[in-house]
Amino acid sequence: MPCVRYYRTIRAGVTGPCRQLGYGVNRRPVPAGVTRCLSRLYADVVAHRAVEYDDAGLVPARTLVGELLGWYLGVEPLDAEQVVLFHGTTEAISVACEYAAHRGVQPVLPIPNYYSFEHSLSRYGAVEPVYYGTDGQLDRPIPAGRRRLLVDVAPNGVLGSWLWPPPPAGPDDLALVDVPFSLPQFGRADDFRAVLHRKVTGYPRWLLCMTPSKDLSVPGLRVGFVAGTEPGFAEFAHAVRFERGYSVNAAVALVAAVHLGLLLLALADRADRGRTAARLRELFDRHGVSFLDHGEETAFLAELETATALFARNIDLLDACGLFEPLPGASRPVAGYSTFRWLTRPFAAPDAWTRWVNQLGRAGLKVNPNYLFGADAEHWHRLYPDRYGIRLNISVPATELRDNLRFLHRALDARGQEAHR
Repeated sequence: MPCVRYYRTIRAGVTGPCRQLGYGVNRRPVPAGVTRCLSRLYADVVAHRAVEYDDAGLVPARTLVGELLGWYLGVEPLDAEQVVLFHGTTEAISVACEYAAHRGVQPVLPIPNYYSFEHSLSRYGAVEPVYYGTDGQLDRPIPAGRRRLLVDVAPNGVLGSWLWPPPPAGPDDLALVDVPFSLPQFGRADDFRAVLHRKVTGYPRWLLCMTPSKDLSVPGLRVGFVAGTEPGFAEFAHAVRFERGYSVNAAVALVAAVHLGLLLLALADRADRGRTAARLRELFDRHGVSFLDHGEETAFLAELETATALFARNIDLLDACGLFEPLPGASRPVAGYSTFRWLTRPFAAPDAWTRWVNQLGRAGLKVNPNYLFGADAEHWHRLYPDRYGIRLNISVPATELRDNLRFLHRALDARGQEAHR
């Protein structure tokens, strides 16, 4: 894949401890209340749920996930059969892309994007994707005559902002909606859920991927699911699962349910949080799944408030430092730990940009440039001519971000001085 090869190029000769501006994970610790709840869940798995291979015992938990997802999206509850469990959403994306390739669809992907979509589509023999950008621009016209797979990363996992793929062209078009993170948020919570509702209900058929990895800082647990309205996907996914590993870890559905419960709690109006918490406890009790107690909920919400304030301050730092310009149509993140900016300094060509990124890494600062996030330089420049940018992690301490921005500023100034010699 182009982005995998590109990563090797920009990291060649970069050794030892380095500063980083674009970590691909939420750097906040797991909230203490969440840690205690997850400890109970895993103790329950070891004591009661780890004695069988199949997931028949997880039907109540998958039913709970379907009910919570319906509540969260503002749609009818999904049946347990519509909820397919995976070890993280990278695996979920892989199976969804395998399904799409098997059906002969035309993929339509955003730039920027996580490499997994392209990697899996290519591996399973899908046709060449069409790419769209932040303003909805396409790198080429979408070929007619094929069912479309419209990939909608919501919000975009690199930008932290909403993007909008082209509209469906027919009743069989399928949307793959990937929700990489939902917390913390930088706008009205009801607006966030309203946009997700608008997205899934705007597609004739949809599959939605979710994971708690970023929201709860638990990527090592490998929890994810796909749920939706596409006929035939669950049967296909279960057949693939049979060959890949027969069953999933017994904790996956339980952790996914807790994540959805926490989203509903966090995004409820303050005046409604008591009622929301009571309804959540009733649902979890009915399905035999542990949820946070009142003290753990309070601790989780306090940590979320602290994280929100930190992330928002870091966004302000990026806006005020003078090094960056936002992308049109994606000027400010709506949620999550990641954002992306164009550099205000010009570069002559992609090769010059790549060499400088590598030199910066050798000097002690790793950055993650645009070409890591989907397609290749040619496709990027069709959508964003002569622009060069980097991903920025806003979950780090403000002192760390400020110090690294100063390092970047000095490196850019030194480059400018060399150019004028």
